[in-house]
Amino acid sequence: MAAGSIAVIGVLATTTVVRLLLHLSTRRPCSPLAQVLLLPLRDLLSLGLWGWSFVTRRVQWRDSHFYLARDGSARLIQSV
Repeated sequence: MAAGSIAVIGVLATTTVVRLLLHLSTRRPCSPLAQVLLLPLRDLLSLGLWGWSFVTRRVQWRDSHFYLARDGSARLIQSV
């Protein structure tokens, strides 16, 4: 094993355990156990959405669509 790989495995294990404990502490008592098995899929989808936020300049906030300019200002495109 490489020198840093043990540390990486430790961080990954800690993250997994904390994520699972957080889910179990906030779910409803009657919630099915299958939701626990879907946590990795949910995390992957969240990662994809986070990554996409760096690609596009369009934002939807409630019923309004905005365009973010290079200077950081938001311009209303469409409001429903």
